[in-house]
Amino acid sequence: YTYADNQPTVLIDPSGLVCVDDNPEACCCCVEGMSLRDVIEITRQDREQGLDYFGHRFIVHTSLSWVIDPSIPPRGGDCTFEWYECASSVPPSLRDLGAKPVEWYDAFDIARGRSDTGAQWDAYFDREPPYDGLKCPDNFEVEAIDPPQVAVGQSRILKFAIKATSAPDCPCALKDLTIFATQTLATQPKIVDFRRGLRAKVPSGQDIDCGDPPFRQRPSPPGFRFE
Repeated sequence: YTYADNQPTVLIDPSGLVCVDDNPEACCCCVEGMSLRDVIEITRQDREQGLDYFGHRFIVHTSLSWVIDPSIPPRGGDCTFEWYECASSVPPSLRDLGAKPVEWYDAFDIARGRSDTGAQWDAYFDREPPYDGLKCPDNFEVEAIDPPQVAVGQSRILKFAIKATSAPDCPCALKDLTIFATQTLATQPKIVDFRRGLRAKVPSGQDIDCGDPPFRQRPSPPGFRFE
């Protein structure tokens, strides 16, 4: 009873080594799956600017789990998420933030607070709804929705490199998962193309060479606190 903080029917200890709620670091995050889905062509009008836009909308769906870390002392740690983009041309709004043409830039950080693409990941990392009630162990999902587009009359090649990584040293089946994709948009001739893969063929025949994306293992929080 002392070990379970007088709550033997509430606290869990499947490994027989640590009392999870009393040691939040005993829980760590695993990436269970990631997929790019629901790719659709979109158009929209910006009446204020007097421009028509075209492009795609897609979802990056990531499955995560919190698992018991049986190590002594427990290591704990959270998953990380990285989203890099490389484009043949970059709008002034992104250039002002450090993005350059034909170079990988950290789209996840740049978009934070400026778009809803990473809103669910921000909610997860900040333990905001609907992720404020998670318990360990648990399974859950996080989605990132992106609608990359350009104005009619413009053309652009845009490459995506998206990676989810399990917590370091966490007893996970998968260390990480990565998705690559390439979007090609052109007005003359009209091209609205989206292809998966690191070396997806560009239908215009004019590809861009961005090199390897600069993925990095970001520091992982030491553990979780459950209320």
